Amino acid sequence: MELEPAIKKAISIEQEAHELYVDLSKRSGKPELARFFLKLAFEELRHKRLLEMFLESGDFQQAWADAYNEHVLHTLLDPKDPYHQYNHEELKSAWKLAIKKEIETYEMYKGLEEEAATEQQKKLFDQLKRWEKSHRLTLEKEYKKAYSAG
Repeated sequence: MELEPAIKKAISIEQEAHELYVDLSKRSGKPELARFFLKLAFEELRHKRLLEMFLESGDFQQAWADAYNEHVLHTLLDPKDPYHQYNHEELKSAWKLAIKKEIETYEMYKGLEEEAATEQQKKLFDQLKRWEKSHRLTLEKEYKKAYSAG
């Protein structure tokens, strides 16, 4: 398997997911929802950093340590920024897109794990796959909470 192009693609997908969650935080209209989406945005940055560090070292444990020692939190929006109220249908549509992207990213990591040539690669893609599944489940749960009463 050509690992470098696959990891570079995954890095790009994680960056796109980060940007989507930052956008959703701005659209949320509610501070608690904005914080929820910013938390996911932060997690996507950590995934991206883990992939970048793995690309550099090829060692999952070293990449993990390096990625989690980086302080990427301050690259996010200032939580004191005003929250913008958007059309609820627009927010719902973007939220559904986020769920779809998490499913697609999970499937990508699942495929990469199956094609992995080393245990280090398998560990990397298994961890990322589990995170994406967790994101999808969390998004679905929060979506139902936000829209079941409305």
